[in-house]
Amino acid sequence: MSISVRGGACVNKGFSLVELMIALVIGLIIVLGAGQLVVLGVQSFREMDELARRQEAIRYMADILSEDMRSAFNRNSQNESVIAADQQAVQVSADGKGLTLEYFAEIEIAGVKTTIGRKGLPYCDVSASPPEQLHWLRYEFSEGDLKVSHVCHVEGSEAASDHSIDNLDGVASEVVVSDLVDVTFSDAGDGVISSFDVAATFPPIGEEVSSKTFTFLVTNRIKAMAAINPSSSDF
Repeated sequence: MSISVRGGACVNKGFSLVELMIALVIGLIIVLGAGQLVVLGVQSFREMDELARRQEAIRYMADILSEDMRSAFNRNSQNESVIAADQQAVQVSADGKGLTLEYFAEIEIAGVKTTIGRKGLPYCDVSASPPEQLHWLRYEFSEGDLKVSHVCHVEGSEAASDHSIDNLDGVASEVVVSDLVDVTFSDAGDGVISSFDVAATFPPIGEEVSSKTFTFLVTNRIKAMAAINPSSSDF
């Protein structure tokens, strides 16, 4: 800005072209900087939200699979000796993408034989009289989703006595966790202690250059108790 004095009065001639251009450049730099901060803030928020969602999915998957795998049982569960893989209460499919869990045994109470399964929650109708019990679960990974299907029966019913893994065929499945890259189940035990590895792979988030795989180990509770102390294992 230039100011001249004529006859004792100040005359404002305004900004020169160079001053205006400098001011515009400075203003543009400030606007671009503020915009960049906004963009980085939005990206950071999205990444934090996606990380939180992934962490929640991992926690949920680990919790539900651990509970289901630990509590599985069948007539061989209390056997402290080596059990063939296809006779265990927890069975991994040949391709490692599926897991079948059994909850069934025949017991005798006061001279009367009956069948028992796992308490139905959260899969079966426990409000029925008598309440339904869980007999089979099947986890399968397909097209980015980990899905589960289940079979429930009323304790001691005729349907319960018709206990076959074929009952899972054709049963509708529900999505447990979605947007996965891969899920793999593998047998980490020796037939005496039934332990299994679960590996879940999630897509990259933000600046991550590759997918992230999270692995956890689950041991079947009843089979482990039978191996450690046969007299203490119980359904």
